[in-house]
Amino acid sequence: MSSSTAPRRGFRQQYARTLVALPFALMLALGLSSQRVGTYWWDAAPRDRIEVVADGRASLTNHYEDAQGWHDARVRLRVVDTRRVTSEVLDHPGAQPRAVTVPAGQSLWRLTLRVEAEPTAYIRCQGEIRDAAGRPYSPGLQMFETGTSTLDLCDSIESPGPGIAVTKDSTPAPEDLRRPPAYDRYVYVSMPASASPARLVVWFTPPDAAFFELSPAG
Repeated sequence: MSSSTAPRRGFRQQYARTLVALPFALMLALGLSSQRVGTYWWDAAPRDRIEVVADGRASLTNHYEDAQGWHDARVRLRVVDTRRVTSEVLDHPGAQPRAVTVPAGQSLWRLTLRVEAEPTAYIRCQGEIRDAAGRPYSPGLQMFETGTSTLDLCDSIESPGPGIAVTKDSTPAPEDLRRPPAYDRYVYVSMPASASPARLVVWFTPPDAAFFELSPAG
């Protein structure tokens, strides 16, 4: 065997071993990656139940930091009504109705939340609606030309409260302090016509969340 042939054969053998090892390395990398993704999702998922007492209320605390330090903003929530909507939506109780057309194969539902909080509290919370099979749906009117997704479920639409402080000496504007201590908040959700809302999940910071069982009407 010539001296020039031996290096080429050695290279081919090393290359072949590398090709054989690649699928196993790829499977290992994917497995570790999916495990990390699954762990991160589980850590961030709303799963630890905040108690919902006998009258249907739950107390949630927004523990947050802004330019003035750490704060605890408390809010009490209760679902007072869940009903199907066929032709009109209202941004809030007393608002002018707006016409909507529900697409074929879809249904539109409105949840009415009773919210209680100090007018100065920063209470913008998140949430999702789940059907009886546990499938989650984002709240909002994003299925229709009349609206978009709802990023907050707690604050008042008509008279929203203050936001976070961006400087150490900032104070809320007078118009940010007009939110009443108790009010009703409308939340809309679209889902397939064969489904109906069975549970509302609300949270400030996962994994702590309040799970409200729903009783749809209509």
